[in-house]
Amino acid sequence: MEGIRVTHSLMDCLALAIETPVGTVIRTGDFKIDNTPMEGEMFDFRRFAAYGEKGVLLLLSDSTNVERSGYTSDPKREAGRNLEQIFRESGGKILVSTFSSSIPRIQQVVDISRAAGEE
Repeated sequence: MEGIRVTHSLMDCLALAIETPVGTVIRTGDFKIDNTPMEGEMFDFRRFAAYGEKGVLLLLSDSTNVERSGYTSDPKREAGRNLEQIFRESGGKILVSTFSSSIPRIQQVVDISRAAGEE
Protein backbone atom coordinates (compact mmCIF):
# COMPACT_ATOMS: atom_id res chain seq x y z
CA MET A 1 0.00 0.00 0.00
CA GLU A 2 1.26 3.47 -0.90
CA GLY A 3 -0.02 6.90 0.09
CA ILE A 4 -0.23 9.40 -2.76
CA ARG A 5 -0.47 13.12 -1.98
CA VAL A 6 -3.76 14.79 -2.90
CA THR A 7 -4.86 18.31 -2.06
CA HIS A 8 -7.97 19.42 -0.21
CA SER A 9 -9.01 22.13 2.22
CA LEU A 10 -7.64 19.85 4.95
CA MET A 11 -4.00 19.07 5.64
CA ASP A 12 -2.03 15.93 4.82
CA CYS A 13 -4.60 14.21 2.60
CA LEU A 14 -3.59 11.03 0.84
CA ALA A 15 -5.04 8.67 -1.73
CA LEU A 16 -4.18 5.02 -1.20
CA ALA A 17 -2.79 2.73 -3.89
CA ILE A 18 -3.46 -0.82 -2.75
CA GLU A 19 -1.82 -3.73 -4.54
CA THR A 20 -4.00 -6.86 -4.60
CA PRO A 21 -3.38 -10.26 -6.24
CA VAL A 22 -5.72 -9.27 -9.11
CA GLY A 23 -4.57 -5.66 -9.62
CA THR A 24 -4.16 -2.22 -8.13
CA VAL A 25 -7.00 -0.40 -6.40
CA ILE A 26 -6.74 3.34 -5.81
CA ARG A 27 -8.96 5.05 -3.24
CA THR A 28 -8.68 8.82 -3.37
CA GLY A 29 -10.99 10.01 -0.62
CA ASP A 30 -12.31 13.54 -1.20
CA PHE A 31 -9.87 15.85 -2.94
CA LYS A 32 -9.56 19.09 -4.85
CA ILE A 33 -6.76 19.67 -7.30
CA ASP A 34 -5.23 22.83 -5.85
CA ASN A 35 -2.12 24.27 -7.49
CA THR A 36 -1.61 26.72 -4.60
CA PRO A 37 -2.35 24.70 -1.44
CA MET A 38 -2.16 26.62 1.82
CA GLU A 39 0.08 24.06 3.49
CA GLY A 40 2.39 23.77 0.48
CA GLU A 41 1.99 20.05 -0.26
CA MET A 42 1.28 19.61 -3.98
CA PHE A 43 -1.02 17.08 -5.66
CA ASP A 44 1.22 14.21 -6.83
CA PHE A 45 0.29 13.98 -10.52
CA ARG A 46 3.41 11.92 -11.30
CA ARG A 47 2.45 9.05 -8.98
CA PHE A 48 -1.09 8.94 -10.37
CA ALA A 49 0.33 8.95 -13.92
CA ALA A 50 2.73 6.13 -13.05
CA TYR A 51 -0.13 4.01 -11.74
CA GLY A 52 -2.17 4.89 -14.82
CA GLU A 53 0.62 3.70 -17.11
CA LYS A 54 1.01 0.49 -15.10
CA GLY A 55 -2.74 -0.12 -15.06
CA VAL A 56 -5.36 0.25 -12.35
CA LEU A 57 -8.06 -2.36 -11.75
CA LEU A 58 -10.36 -0.01 -9.82
CA LEU A 59 -10.38 3.70 -9.01
CA LEU A 60 -12.63 4.73 -6.11
CA SER A 61 -12.77 8.51 -6.14
CA ASP A 62 -14.64 11.27 -4.30
CA SER A 63 -14.57 14.89 -5.30
CA THR A 64 -17.41 17.24 -4.46
CA ASN A 65 -18.80 19.03 -7.54
CA VAL A 66 -16.59 17.00 -9.88
CA GLU A 67 -19.42 17.04 -12.42
CA ARG A 68 -19.11 20.82 -12.81
CA SER A 69 -16.85 21.94 -15.62
CA GLY A 70 -14.22 24.63 -15.30
CA TYR A 71 -12.22 25.82 -12.34
CA THR A 72 -13.15 27.08 -8.92
CA SER A 73 -11.90 30.38 -7.60
CA ASP A 74 -9.05 30.33 -5.14
CA PRO A 75 -11.11 30.40 -1.92
CA LYS A 76 -8.16 30.86 0.44
CA ARG A 77 -6.99 34.00 -1.32
CA GLU A 78 -10.54 35.30 -1.79
CA ALA A 79 -11.38 34.58 1.86
CA GLY A 80 -8.08 36.12 2.92
CA ARG A 81 -8.82 39.38 1.09
CA ASN A 82 -12.30 39.48 2.61
CA LEU A 83 -10.99 38.75 6.11
CA GLU A 84 -8.29 41.41 5.78
CA GLN A 85 -10.91 43.97 4.79
CA ILE A 86 -13.18 43.00 7.69
CA PHE A 87 -10.29 43.22 10.17
CA ARG A 88 -9.25 46.64 8.81
CA GLU A 89 -12.78 48.06 8.89
CA SER A 90 -14.02 46.54 12.14
CA GLY A 91 -14.26 48.75 15.15
CA GLY A 92 -14.75 45.90 17.59
CA LYS A 93 -14.29 42.22 18.21
CA ILE A 94 -14.52 39.73 15.37
CA LEU A 95 -15.73 36.15 15.73
CA VAL A 96 -14.59 33.71 13.06
CA SER A 97 -16.11 30.28 12.54
CA THR A 98 -14.45 27.52 10.53
CA PHE A 99 -14.08 23.76 10.52
CA SER A 100 -11.71 22.75 13.30
CA SER A 101 -9.93 20.46 10.83
CA SER A 102 -9.07 23.39 8.56
CA ILE A 103 -5.74 24.20 10.18
CA PRO A 104 -4.57 26.32 7.21
CA ARG A 105 -7.70 28.52 7.51
CA ILE A 106 -7.17 28.90 11.28
CA GLN A 107 -3.55 29.90 10.62
CA GLN A 108 -4.72 32.38 8.00
CA VAL A 109 -7.07 34.03 10.52
CA VAL A 110 -4.30 34.17 13.14
CA ASP A 111 -1.88 35.75 10.64
CA ILE A 112 -4.42 38.34 9.49
CA SER A 113 -5.32 39.10 13.11
CA ARG A 114 -1.69 39.64 14.03
CA ALA A 115 -1.14 41.87 11.03
CA ALA A 116 -4.16 43.93 12.05
CA GLY A 117 -2.99 44.13 15.67
CA GLU A 118 -6.04 42.24 16.98
CA GLU A 119 -4.42 39.30 18.78
